Amino acid sequence: MSERIDTEDATAIVKNYFNVVKGELKVGRIPLIDALDFNIISVETVDGLCVVKCEFRENVFSDKNLKYTIKLSMEKGDIIEVKRDDE
Repeated sequence: MSERIDTEDATAIVKNYFNVVKGELKVGRIPLIDALDFNIISVETVDGLCVVKCEFRENVFSDKNLKYTIKLSMEKGDIIEVKRDDE
């Protein structure tokens, strides 16, 4: 039996992924990912995948935002692809 994820689960998985990738650090009492202004741009389901677009600042001292498209399996929530969207 497999447990399907919904869009809310997908956004949590993506935020957790980038939290681990950027380092599970804190700026004061705030998790680094929140200090980087992590933001979900959109969430769509396409062909059994959940496609999440997000953005966050390059680092705490930067004004430059990095944008990513992440594809997850709707069946188990596995991350299939992470792609940086260049402007």
